[in-house]
This record gives sequence, C-alpha cells and structure tokens, in this order.
Amino acid sequence: MAPFYAVTSYFGIVFAHASEYFVLIRDIYEAFLLFTFFYLIFSYLAYEPSINDIIDERVYMILVKQKEVHHLCPMNWCNKPYHFTE
Repeated sequence: MAPFYAVTSYFGIVFAHASEYFVLIRDIYEAFLLFTFFYLIFSYLAYEPSINDIIDERVYMILVKQKEVHHLCPMNWCNKPYHFTE
C-alpha cells in the first residue's frame, strides 16, 4: 500500500493539474483494501471447522441476536456497552 501512495503522490506533484484524479484513484484503492480486510475478518469469524466451510449467515445472526456489545478490557472500565437498536 505504501508504494501505491508514493506513486500517486509523485504523480500528483508532477501532474499538479490532475492531482484530484490521483487522489480519487488512491481513495478508491484504499476503500477496496478496507473492504477486502473487513471481508477477511468477517470470513474468519464465520469459519465453521466441523464442515470446513465459511458460513456468513452465522456471524450475521450472532450480531443480530446480540442486544449489546461489551468492550474488551481495559476499555470496558471507561466505556459503556454498545446497545444495538432494533
């Protein structure tokens, strides 16, 4: 990711008139990376070892059935649990 930022920053400096387009391309690439990272984390949460498969619905149902999320220690000492809305 750092080389991509370096290249887009360099092109943004060299081609100052088109720097907005390079910023747009960089932001789209960053959004794509965040999407793939969150999907990876989601897939790790939804892995079912007994059938050796990824079940996305299981994680969704766990998140829907929960009424609140408690923070991990030490953040639970200073933050209240997050309550989901219906």
